[in-house]
Amino acid sequence: MTTGTGTIETTTTFRVRSFSLDRVKDNFDKLVKRAAKLGVPPATMSIGPLVEVKSKDEFTGRVKISAYYDITVSVEPVSLGGWTLVAALDHIENGVITRVVPGLDLPVVYRTAGPDCDHCRINRKRNTTYVLLHEDGRYSHVGSTCLGDFLGMSPAKLVAAGTYLRAVLGFGDDEGYSSGGRSDREHTGSFLALVARLIEVGGWVSKKAAREDPRKVATADNALNVIYLAETSGDSKDKKWANEVLRSVGETHNALAVNALGWVRGMVDAPDLNDYFTNLTVLTVGDSFDKKYAGLVASLVAAYSREMGLKAERTLAPVSTHVGEMGERIPIDLTVYSLKHFDGNYGVRTLVLFTDPAGNRLKWWTGETDLEVGSRYTGKATVKEHEVFNGLKATVITRAAVARVEVAG
Repeated sequence: MTTGTGTIETTTTFRVRSFSLDRVKDNFDKLVKRAAKLGVPPATMSIGPLVEVKSKDEFTGRVKISAYYDITVSVEPVSLGGWTLVAALDHIENGVITRVVPGLDLPVVYRTAGPDCDHCRINRKRNTTYVLLHEDGRYSHVGSTCLGDFLGMSPAKLVAAGTYLRAVLGFGDDEGYSSGGRSDREHTGSFLALVARLIEVGGWVSKKAAREDPRKVATADNALNVIYLAETSGDSKDKKWANEVLRSVGETHNALAVNALGWVRGMVDAPDLNDYFTNLTVLTVGDSFDKKYAGLVASLVAAYSREMGLKAERTLAPVSTHVGEMGERIPIDLTVYSLKHFDGNYGVRTLVLFTDPAGNRLKWWTGETDLEVGSRYTGKATVKEHEVFNGLKATVITRAAVARVEVAG
């Protein structure tokens, strides 16, 4: 923009998606190097804080994050003899193509100007003319061959500076922000709830386990793939499947995510944290995280579930006796104190660990289950095996048919 006195404001602000920031920096560095070759002042760029916009998918209920940065680019104007280039006018058969330096105002009269020149006053055919602005606010329209004579010096630097200004202040047009498309950040709570659901149906697979066994897919990668497929366009089978997975994330999974976040955030001031938990406290301090850390964030669900299982086990009675006779169908009244999911050769197997009112421990291997830690169930089961582990007796049951006991309140 220009003021009445000809002062030039060569600053522009634009918005870029967070995943484009590195590309924007690289491209801007190239412009700065270009300035050095042209002998003009280099532009400067300032990057605002990360801004996150949350939205909820009405179909799946998943919270999505759109993250962006506001970037301001500034460059000093270059003038020769008090004149600064405002625009180049290309004269074609059907009119005028104006190439205005971003940040400057081109008076309307020049948008339909002919190929004339205020310096030589000769009206002849010209392919390109230039509009210049003096520091006192005057404009002048000069032909390309008259620029040197008009300025009293070579116009090359002025034209180069104008071209550079156009590139710098139009930078955001190429790097611009779009409200659609992918994001490199995920909402932490929604992501962890999805991970909890995937562990429930597929067991926990770490990045390391996936690297060691090419048949396996890391749970974190599986979660990112579900999200990616759900956000793709069209109406493919993969998209439908991914949306069904997201819709299957329920209150139990959301509660697990909330509890896991509360657990790790409570460690922030704990002394002597190891590197793993220190990194987790950093990654979970906000509402979202960078996708490149998905493996570490996803592991929080497994770590929290493991710790809660150990905590529950420490509260159990120190003695346990075998229940029933092998092969006997017995009534049961049990409370779940741990759920452990394992990815085996025949699909996911869940080890459900129970305790009865007398403190006796029971185990049940099953497929996908909707049992919840801390809940009480009654029904019948068949005694499969009596075992002793770490000096404690446990009863392995099979063919369990149970119903949850609802707590009054």
